[in-house]
Amino acid sequence: FHSTALRGTFHFIWFDTERIGGAVEMVAAAGLNMRMTEMYATGGGSFKFRDLFREKLGVELVGADELDCCVRGLAFCLQVVPDEAFTFTSRLRESRVQRPMRR
Repeated sequence: FHSTALRGTFHFIWFDTERIGGAVEMVAAAGLNMRMTEMYATGGGSFKFRDLFREKLGVELVGADELDCCVRGLAFCLQVVPDEAFTFTSRLRESRVQRPMRR
C-alpha cells in the first residue's frame, strides 16, 4: 500500500521460512529491491538470511525487535490509515463490530 505520509510504498509479503529462496527470487524478478539499500526484518531470520539478501538482492537486512515493530506498525495504521483497525466482540457476548475511537 502507498503511504503519502512516508512518501513510499509498503510491500507486505508472507511466506514460510523454508521458501525464503523463492521469496528472494520473486522480489528480484519483480524488481521490488530497486532503489532499496536496506530492509528491516524481525526475528532470527534477520540474522540467518542476512548474507542471502546481500548477495542476491544487494540489500542489507537490519534486525529489529518484533514487539516494538508490531506496536509501532499498529500506531502508524491507527494514525494514518482511516478505519484500519476494528474491535470484535464474540457472539457469546453482545456481538458487534466497533470502529476505533477518533482523536
